Amino acid sequence: MDEEINNRYDEYIDSLREVMRTGAGKIVLRGILCRSHIFQSSFSNDEKMRDFLEGERNVGLQLIASMIEASPSEAGEITIKSNIGDDEC
Repeated sequence: MDEEINNRYDEYIDSLREVMRTGAGKIVLRGILCRSHIFQSSFSNDEKMRDFLEGERNVGLQLIASMIEASPSEAGEITIKSNIGDDEC
């Protein structure tokens, strides 16, 4: 069972690496990171809104961690470009 899980995770990382190397993949990943608001504060006086924003942010942070594992240099490029233009979201 553990071997099957490891194989699926390796396949996920390999697939992510391929996606990160394409122009279309970079656009999609930047969009996800931008929409997950990882470069913005998730503070809100409304507890439900704060929890929602933290959930979005968590998805973005998990994606960045996977991207770094798949290809650190590509992850850096995609992440930096996601942070530059918050207006583009």
